[in-house]
Amino acid sequence: MINSESEDTDLVFYDENLCGLDPLFHVHCKLFIVDVLNLSPYPTLPVDDGTGIISCCVWKQKVETGDNDFRSFLPESLRLKTHTLHPEFSLGEMVHIRGKIKSYKGVNEIMINYITPVSSVSAELTHMLQSPYLYKTVYDQTLVLASEVQKLQLEANEIRTGLKPLENVMRELLAKITVFNIETIKEHDIMHRIQDSLGVHESLEYVESMLNKVLKQMERQGLICSRSDLANSKYESLLNPKADLKLLIMDIIKKEVYNGNEYGCSLMTLRSSLEKTSQYTDISDVAVNWCLDQLETSSNIIKITDTCFMPS
Repeated sequence: MINSESEDTDLVFYDENLCGLDPLFHVHCKLFIVDVLNLSPYPTLPVDDGTGIISCCVWKQKVETGDNDFRSFLPESLRLKTHTLHPEFSLGEMVHIRGKIKSYKGVNEIMINYITPVSSVSAELTHMLQSPYLYKTVYDQTLVLASEVQKLQLEANEIRTGLKPLENVMRELLAKITVFNIETIKEHDIMHRIQDSLGVHESLEYVESMLNKVLKQMERQGLICSRSDLANSKYESLLNPKADLKLLIMDIIKKEVYNGNEYGCSLMTLRSSLEKTSQYTDISDVAVNWCLDQLETSSNIIKITDTCFMPS
């Protein structure tokens, strides 16, 4: 950017003589905010073919009317043809479009380069005959709930089946131990609390099956992790503030920064270092992210960006 030499000011502007050289700045035009607010809206129109609705944008230039209308110099046959290039449509009218599929702000839409109304009765009848098939294959489907609703239903089922109270008991226990398995849990003499949380006094096999379900669920949440160097289906509790994984993550971040990386330790570097150890070759992203969140909450590390961390 170049300072204007004609005015004694600290403001920085593009010189008028340079406009057009930069592909982003073709025209020198000073606008006030009200000028921007009064610009024409994004030219879109929704199109529905019976299977869904998609937004379409039309970038055709408006045709002038009156004395400056270029069509007045054309032969009548061509003049009538040009009227079809810029048709106006009403709601519910059938049209034929052709264009390119593009994505704008993460939403797919069609950039139209050809659009014309459909006046053929046979075309409308053909579409009407397709409607029952479209209804059967598109609309008449089993309802799939949104992910947020599914999550709420899952939590309700957990509470109803006793998994949530059992998880609360396990959270309290796992905050005090580091490495464990089912046998370790039995040694802590909390089986009576587990049975109370389930609301029934079933056989030991049933209790163990419920414990395995809870442990798998906690592993998916990143609260515990399996380790490559431990046998007998042992887990590491990440709820413990002194969990080995948390301490190792802290050491890796400190070593990376002390080695001269002023931008901190990246998540990719952290993952690569963990996978080289004998304990965490198959560590999940969920477990790593859980430990990073806990370390940041306890002010042991500072998140510089979404993927870079430094010791506090």
